[in-house]
Amino acid sequence: MKRFTLIELLVVIAIIAILAAILLPALSRARDRGRQIKCTGNFKQYIQGFQQYAGNNRDFWVPYFYTSPTSRWCENIDLIDAVGVRVWNRNWGGAYWDANLICPSAVYASPDASAPDRFRHVPRAVGMVWKGADGLPGTTPGTTHKNRVFKLNRIKNPSIRLALLDHRKDDQSDYWAANPTRYFTYGESRETEGSTGVAYRHLKRANAAYFDGHVASHAPDDLYRGSVPSTDEFLRRWFPYDNWNASGANSNSEGVQWY
Repeated sequence: MKRFTLIELLVVIAIIAILAAILLPALSRARDRGRQIKCTGNFKQYIQGFQQYAGNNRDFWVPYFYTSPTSRWCENIDLIDAVGVRVWNRNWGGAYWDANLICPSAVYASPDASAPDRFRHVPRAVGMVWKGADGLPGTTPGTTHKNRVFKLNRIKNPSIRLALLDHRKDDQSDYWAANPTRYFTYGESRETEGSTGVAYRHLKRANAAYFDGHVASHAPDDLYRGSVPSTDEFLRRWFPYDNWNASGANSNSEGVQWY
């Protein structure tokens, strides 16, 4: 029986190493692409739930944040039912949704020690656009995001208006949060908290859902153009009511800064 020489073994090992170097990146991209497809499906289910909620509530979108009782959009039981998602606890654990409906690449959304592993923390995975919204009827609007809500019949061209995005750490999104430096610096790590931001977790792209119900994948340049966006058309996607103030000062009737 012929035995392999040392040279022949080294050649075989070298060939295997070359093949691994070629195939592993391709396999990694295929895995990431599969996760992006899964995440896109999740976003479609989210936005359909939002639209159903609006249909049941006189065209009012899901409010971002109630102050009485205190709850975020992802804890809204009517939305939870419209999306059709199982949550940790309907009374006090609504911000933890079934892991099957959270992006598999959103490692930062893994539950705290107190939550069951089959749930994920929504505010660490999905961000909601809120700037420029109306005051919530029957409440006193906050100066920031509290007690504010959009109404669909006031939104022109909903197909260009951002509603939900892949996010990290916090579930409120705006133009500044789209700065890619934030995500590319901190990624999904929970050891380095960093700051909130759009999560470009899918091959350096982020999924986004729009008010008309479609979902798209965006590169950083699609969402962020530096400290001063060059065109109104670009800012328009971040303000469903077109009510930003280009000067950045709170002098317009709604008091909405463009940033």
